[in-house]
Amino acid sequence: MLANKKKFKVPSLRLNPLTKAIVLVLCTNPMQSVIAQEQADSSVLEEIMITSRRYEESINDAPVAVAVMTEKSMEAARIQRADDIFNFTPGATWESFSKVQPVAAMRGLIAPTPGNSSSEASIQTVVDNVVITKDFMKSPPLFDLNRVEVLRGPQGTSFGRNASVGLVHFVTNRPDEETAGKITATLGTDELYEVSGFINGALSDTVSGRLAFNVDGQDGPTESLSTGEGVDGDSNVALRGSLVLDPTDTFSAYLKLEYSQDRDEAPVRHGTNDCISNHDAASIQAAVDAGLTPYVGGIDTGTGPYQATYFDDCDPFKIEISDGYDFHLDRDILTFAAELTWDLNEDLSLTSITGYMDGDNDSLVDLIGSPNNVAFQKVTNDGNSFSQEFRIDNQGSGSSVRWLAGVYYLQDEEDRFEENQFQFDNARSAPFLPTALATISNNETTSYSVFGEVTWDLSEKASLTYGGRYVTDDKDYTYGVSAYGSDRQIGGVPGVGAG
Repeated sequence: MLANKKKFKVPSLRLNPLTKAIVLVLCTNPMQSVIAQEQADSSVLEEIMITSRRYEESINDAPVAVAVMTEKSMEAARIQRADDIFNFTPGATWESFSKVQPVAAMRGLIAPTPGNSSSEASIQTVVDNVVITKDFMKSPPLFDLNRVEVLRGPQGTSFGRNASVGLVHFVTNRPDEETAGKITATLGTDELYEVSGFINGALSDTVSGRLAFNVDGQDGPTESLSTGEGVDGDSNVALRGSLVLDPTDTFSAYLKLEYSQDRDEAPVRHGTNDCISNHDAASIQAAVDAGLTPYVGGIDTGTGPYQATYFDDCDPFKIEISDGYDFHLDRDILTFAAELTWDLNEDLSLTSITGYMDGDNDSLVDLIGSPNNVAFQKVTNDGNSFSQEFRIDNQGSGSSVRWLAGVYYLQDEEDRFEENQFQFDNARSAPFLPTALATISNNETTSYSVFGEVTWDLSEKASLTYGGRYVTDDKDYTYGVSAYGSDRQIGGVPGVGAG
């Protein structure tokens, strides 16, 4: 075939109606677009292989509640964020005010709400077998993924870190010997842009490498009532380099280094009870009679020293935001992962998984979403984690009795600072009375686990699985509170009064 003699770059143009985006694809194989189209038109279902139980098996044979999205299905549905994946997963939801405050739920059970440095999630987020323990890092950029597996129910007998409710596992594409590359460019409404791609191939007879990147941003769907400009845009740059080494027939290694940078406009809360449909003319007139200045639909109806009563026009995609402040959400994450596998004999394999993550974020958010300087929140997080897992199993033996056993070690630390700033007192009877309530916390966790699982094939269509784990966690937690200002805002803090 011509493709075996010479490589060409052939553009493929398509329109995605879901995001009103135009996608341009450049690939190194001139038959790739044709083959992809043929596969899309085929009525034959492709077998999906998963690693939900830490070894490869068909999704039809796995006795677990797992939902899988492959690379092709994610591209077709324009999956770009973790909450997009949960929207396609039965029995699971993902909510977040911002990407550093995710809240997941499965089967009606909600993971703890993020907000302190010691929180532990019952729904784990895993990337290439490495658990993300810090909440503010749990929404990684999704690019160059092979598949995503969402497992509902307890998963503590096969994964190193306990997951009592479930987990979501992001599996990236690993290097192989095939020389290939791809660049995808996307433009859409709300100033959407995205450029992502990869290059892959053999570096020697025993080493393969892959370099993938993603650059994206948008102005955001929510705009200011007064200026018409977007108020919740985001911007991300991510780079991932990985190697696969196969020096012998009995040993292989997978190494990955990834960096991600977010520079977002901070999200704005939209008050559902503050729109004009919920306040009739009499309510607005009552505010005027009280000497207050209504602010309706982005139009200032008075000239008071500050707008004490604000009503928007109930459009969920239009909001107002305080002026003159650098609202932002910045985040940086560095990740290293190493997976080493030894085939001890034809039946037994030993696997070592090492993970290290270091991240920080800084944000300033308008909590109310009005032209008044009512309430802001400033948050900084600085955290890191190190994990080491050793696992031995006979899953590749084909035996009717399969088992795995492992040990797991985790060390993580996080410093968190949160300050809620209130610009007026509750009575709103006086001008500028600044008030602030700040919390400072530090947490260090050391965890040890032993886990294992045995599966016995009773017949071709039935099997019995039994597993267990033992875990011990040691937490060293420090917490402090400071406050100043009106006691009506911070009265819940012992010993704090008007200042």
